[in-house]
Amino acid sequence: MIALLFIMPVLIDFGRYIYVQVELKQALRAGGQYALYDHTASANDGGIEQAVMNATGLSLAAGDITVDALSCECADGTATVCTDVGGYTGCGTDGVNVPSHFLTIRANATFSPLWPIVPWFQETMTINEGLTMRVL
Repeated sequence: MIALLFIMPVLIDFGRYIYVQVELKQALRAGGQYALYDHTASANDGGIEQAVMNATGLSLAAGDITVDALSCECADGTATVCTDVGGYTGCGTDGVNVPSHFLTIRANATFSPLWPIVPWFQETMTINEGLTMRVL
């Protein structure tokens, strides 16, 4: 019974850590869906950041969220230059294949355990998550 009293705080903090991590991942997916819904949103970092913040109960600030520039690659996996939708030169020599556009969103959340008694649970920890998804 006494051992249970020592294990319970650790289990509760571990569960809270996993909860924050899952919330952060789901918020990033919401930001990605916002960019996917509006193809011009990939140039609208503020709208994506707002979508991430609105999708979670975590106290995230705009400085906790980073929206990277679009990256493009051809079907064979080679990187190429991103251009406007109407101005593709294509991938390869046929000029037909359109490169895929990928957007990367990263976010950080702060986690403070209730009982920082376990050596790997510090007073405050930063949870970093990222999402890369095809938007066009």
